[in-house]
Amino acid sequence: MTYNGYVVAPICYLNSDSNKWKVRVRIERHTGPPAPSVLTESYDSYETYSDKDDADSRAIEFGQKIINGKCRDLTPP
Repeated sequence: MTYNGYVVAPICYLNSDSNKWKVRVRIERHTGPPAPSVLTESYDSYETYSDKDDADSRAIEFGQKIINGKCRDLTPP
């Protein structure tokens, strides 16, 4: 999904030890001229969920908070 000029993508994964989904999000920013490029950063949350859809939804919310400057010490690329 696109949010405030960034691409926000959940990349949650199943933790084999706990059998819970770990929240992870990738944020991309596409830069323009003179040389187009893509800046990408991935962020992990400490949250886990038993359902992948719940983890993915939370990852998107987490990414939006990072972009909005509402996550202490985390800044978007």
